[in-house]
Amino acid sequence: MLRAHNPRPFVHVAALAALFLATTAMATGNRSVTWKVVGIITGQAWPFTTAAYFPRPLANGELVEVTLKIDTGVPGFITGSYGTYEGAVVSTRVSGSDWAIPLRAPLGRGAISMANDDLDYGDALFIDANTPLVAGKTWYSFDLYLRNPGVPNPGAGPWAPFTNLALPRSPPSLGYFPGQGFYLGARRDQPGQQVDGGTYSGQILSVTLAKGDD
Repeated sequence: MLRAHNPRPFVHVAALAALFLATTAMATGNRSVTWKVVGIITGQAWPFTTAAYFPRPLANGELVEVTLKIDTGVPGFITGSYGTYEGAVVSTRVSGSDWAIPLRAPLGRGAISMANDDLDYGDALFIDANTPLVAGKTWYSFDLYLRNPGVPNPGAGPWAPFTNLALPRSPPSLGYFPGQGFYLGARRDQPGQQVDGGTYSGQILSVTLAKGDD
């Protein structure tokens, strides 16, 4: 499936342990929050073999709403100017006017990655959420990216809005990120057959903290 970014390769365990930083974004009260994303479908990401595993085919211009349940207390693995919080996304629900795709816990992966003044990404936030990959079952994925600036290999900056790699309780303002978008995928792995399915791409209109979590 097409990805919004290329995650950093795993480093040797000893080096990772030396660079490990167990950071938390523990705010006063409950560490679980909900982010709301509103986006619009803009096209199909290649390769796109079929829309059969979506509730229905999606058209350009359709609005999509995404609810992300986030645990802000998970530890982060920080390597210099880049960090990943595995397990930060607990569950996700993607919906439209007459359909919904629940990505229920436990997810196959639910990670938030961040960059701060990074040579490759500048200031960036990436979300990767997908259901477990099981042969014969539909595999759903939702990926989101926010990048400032929106060009590859921008140099160290400084860039805005991040000043560190602590996982934020509230999503950053969309206005900081000229490069942004999302991918919604539905695929199926049939034993003995090539994986087929499709991925839609989209533009983000808003990312907000749900009422009651602020």
